[in-house]
Amino acid sequence: MMLEDQVMPKRCGHLEGKQVVSVEEFTAKLRAAVRERWNPNLVILARTDARAVEGLEKAIERCKRYIETGADAILLEAPQSLEEFETVARELASSVPLVANMVSGGKTPSLTCTELEQLGYKMVVFPAACVRAASAAIMDALTYLKEKGTDRGLVEGLESLDVFRLVGLDAWLELDDRYRSREAPEAALR
Repeated sequence: MMLEDQVMPKRCGHLEGKQVVSVEEFTAKLRAAVRERWNPNLVILARTDARAVEGLEKAIERCKRYIETGADAILLEAPQSLEEFETVARELASSVPLVANMVSGGKTPSLTCTELEQLGYKMVVFPAACVRAASAAIMDALTYLKEKGTDRGLVEGLESLDVFRLVGLDAWLELDDRYRSREAPEAALR
């Protein structure tokens, strides 16, 4: 579970205009989550967007407070240089696992999983990578359809991609069979 210290409605960590709640308000929420955790396997990730609002030093101080409060992992959003990644890791990596957020075209330099691991990060997310790739492919397909007026030739080589299997259709059909009313539709409504 990821808890964030941004004021709602939140913004992408790589956009301007973010605000963060007070450390006291966020640690109270975090403390409640830690106390009410009933599943010991639930990982509570505390994310701060304070780097953009208060600067790196204050963001690190927030993270230390979040760790003291019981966060299992930390994501300090949008370090702006390799040096900042190194500073975050040096200050925090010995306490809890660190998470990096790689946003293509964002404020954070692009680092590989290996580079992040060498710095001391244990997890990385690429939140927009698949959406960007899919969006580019969709735009190409729409351009093709507009220009050609057909999908013939558009999916050549993709015939083996079983979209129904990909979305788990068999499992959905099984659920449909299991729970479909065997009665006439009018009887099912009574």
